[in-house]
Amino acid sequence: MPNWPWFQLWKPCSDSAEFFSSDPEYFVYQSLDPTLSSKSWKVTASNRMKVKIREVIPYTTYYFRLQARNSVGYGPLSDIFIFRPGT
Repeated sequence: MPNWPWFQLWKPCSDSAEFFSSDPEYFVYQSLDPTLSSKSWKVTASNRMKVKIREVIPYTTYYFRLQARNSVGYGPLSDIFIFRPGT
């Protein structure tokens, strides 16, 4: 299986400097089935705004959601977005 390059999560908005200054942690939820509860999705945590998605199968549809946490608490889960790698 290919080892895909870094996957950029998101970039902070210019008005969110206060949020991003308090040691944020990011969570990437990954699933092959978007109808599953988010508790059933694979979760990868990172203190950077990118993670490496490993063992990606070409031509398979992956569903992702993102979430951030800082000293104030957890942010909301993002909307689902889709990634379908080629070869």
